[in-house]
Amino acid sequence: MPIYTYQDKKSGKKVDVIRSFNDYENPPTKEEAPGLEDPEWERQIGDNQVVVKGNGWGGGKGYW
Repeated sequence: MPIYTYQDKKSGKKVDVIRSFNDYENPPTKEEAPGLEDPEWERQIGDNQVVVKGNGWGGGKGYW
């Protein structure tokens, strides 16, 4: 399952949650982000993205 990062617009606190592909739009619950009163969640896209290529990988798309 993928990990999604949400950020509270008011406090700026970021929370990483594990969701299935079908539940990706569900914001963090109070158990996943304790201590926040009435948060306004915004899903972050592209945070901590890393591309890895090994020596044995073929030429494929991108011509690495």
